[in-house]
Amino acid sequence: THPAEKIVKGENAPHFIKMGTAEAEATQDAIAAIEEIEKVAPGQFHYELIGDIGTTGRLEVTVYKNGGGEGELVHSKASSGKYIHADNDTFLQLVHQSIA
Repeated sequence: THPAEKIVKGENAPHFIKMGTAEAEATQDAIAAIEEIEKVAPGQFHYELIGDIGTTGRLEVTVYKNGGGEGELVHSKASSGKYIHADNDTFLQLVHQSIA
């Protein structure tokens, strides 16, 4: 695992993405995913990347349309067994659909 960390980006964006990670590889995958999202939807999301101490092998991404509500889980490594980069196109499609 890695130490708890919190990375915040895009604080004035209309939508919110919370990424919980528990290991260094998941953190790197989440950072790469933010870069990919920004390529296709620049300035649309406020991101929080939060280290999840005590859990390993998990990367979860939840999108909150217009910054509120219960949020929609668009990626879970625990469920899929994969990191985002293994199917980046599907991930980006799910992010886009969550705010449509």
